[in-house]
Order: sequence, then structure tokens, then C-alpha cells
Amino acid sequence: LEIKEANGQWIPIPPVDGNFVINIGGMMARWTNGLFNAALHRVINNPEQDRFSVPFFFATNYDTKIKCIQTCFNENNHPKYNTVFAGDYLQGRLESIYGKLATQRE
Repeated sequence: LEIKEANGQWIPIPPVDGNFVINIGGMMARWTNGLFNAALHRVINNPEQDRFSVPFFFATNYDTKIKCIQTCFNENNHPKYNTVFAGDYLQGRLESIYGKLATQRE
């Protein structure tokens, strides 16, 4: 597992027995006003070392409003993200990766 730093450098995350690495998604950044951010990451296979990955993806209901929770902003630290519906956010993320569906293209 490697995490990309803001300067573009990839940093290896070595496996540690008995520990877990948890990557969070982009909605968490919106909820926490950037306190917790999704990390750009990649996995490079090392056949000499065992490593187990168990991807689990979870998204909230389509019509759930994703907005900064009250404990993550104040008068000196305003919300950084606009409120969005979870489904619209997820659709936008998928379109940024895969493009629009053929039925949506003009």
C-alpha cells in the first residue's frame, strides 16, 4: 500500500502485524469539513510478503444530505463544501472516473 502526499511523492505504508489500515471516502471530508480526507492510494504487489485486502464500500441513502456536521465548523472555520445529496455526489464521482453513461451523452 502506498499513499500519495500533496507534493506528489508516494509513501509506502508497511504492513504491521495485528493492525488495520482504513481508507475513508470523499463524503467523510464533506462531513468533517476536511478534518478527515480520502487518501489517494495504490497497491503494489509484493509476492514475497503476505498482505490481505478486504475492500468494503458503503454509501448512504441516495437522498441523504451530505453537509458539514456542526462540531466541525465555527465562526472562524466555515464549511468548505456545499451541501449535496449523496446520490448526486456519488454519480458525479463516478462520472469523473468513467464519464457519462451512453444514455446520458448528447
